[in-house]
Amino acid sequence: SIQGIFQRVQSEWNSPPNVVIWNAGARTVPPVEDDMFSLSQESLTHDININALGPFIAAQQAVNEWKKLPEGTAKIFIYTGNKMNIQPVPVPATATLGMGKSASSFWINLADTLSRSKGIWFFYADQRQADGNMGGIQLDGTSHGKFFVQLARQEEDVPWHATFVPGKAQ
Repeated sequence: SIQGIFQRVQSEWNSPPNVVIWNAGARTVPPVEDDMFSLSQESLTHDININALGPFIAAQQAVNEWKKLPEGTAKIFIYTGNKMNIQPVPVPATATLGMGKSASSFWINLADTLSRSKGIWFFYADQRQADGNMGGIQLDGTSHGKFFVQLARQEEDVPWHATFVPGKAQ
């Protein structure tokens, strides 16, 4: 459970985490080719739980745990997103992933707007290609890691919708 993960971190580190990263995703290919409405309610619920509800619950738990941290400690939530929140991929197999990413980008934007002045940052981190297009399936885990460290260190004032291109200075 999400709460169990926070309890384990608290137990092992004697402190709640001040940086939380949600890097999970799910998508279900519709059973009828080219018909997103052939998805079952169960598949849709499963994927939305992973793509939108799970990270919301993790953020909720993080915000609650962050109340225990000393004043001035950076508190950061990073969600691994993609460009589907602003540019849908016209393929039915992306329906549940796109819905979840879009829902999460909304609440992350709202959470960041409401909490940044309190020292809490929320980021929707999105890898792009040099031309601005979505990263697609050519994702770079090392670049994600480096960018997430940059976000955690708050080296720059980065907006909630934090995009990056592998190999380029951010």
